[in-house]
Amino acid sequence: MFFSVTPLTRQGYFLYRIFLPFFLGALFSFFVSYFSNLETIPLWSLSPLILIAALEAPMITLFLGTFATNRVKGLAFSKGLGVMFAAPLAGYLIDSNWHFAAGFIPPYWITQGFLAAYNSQSFFFLYLAGGIVVHLVFLNFLIKKYLASVD
Repeated sequence: MFFSVTPLTRQGYFLYRIFLPFFLGALFSFFVSYFSNLETIPLWSLSPLILIAALEAPMITLFLGTFATNRVKGLAFSKGLGVMFAAPLAGYLIDSNWHFAAGFIPPYWITQGFLAAYNSQSFFFLYLAGGIVVHLVFLNFLIKKYLASVD
């Protein structure tokens, strides 16, 4: 509907709606982490974590665009997504291998990577790889569902 009066094509509008939150999230995260000096994590380990965390903005956008068919559902889903950000507490509070049960939730890997980088643990690259895989799987699924719902 809006595509006929704007210079963007359907694909261009889709890419704009996906990549703008990613770039803004990454940019603001770099800005805040650089100027706040709250933690002393090296930039080489903080940068990939910020980029993976920025992938959550397009994931949430795609999720809401695909499954929220009206404003009430959108509000309910956005409130429910807040629970997703409580999952990283499992990795921090549970002192056993059971914390890996929260591994299907994307923010878990970012938090674990952050803690591993802060504590200089050797598991940092494992958490980084897990975060990349989980985020890409979710993004692939959500892109396919979104494109199927639009057509």
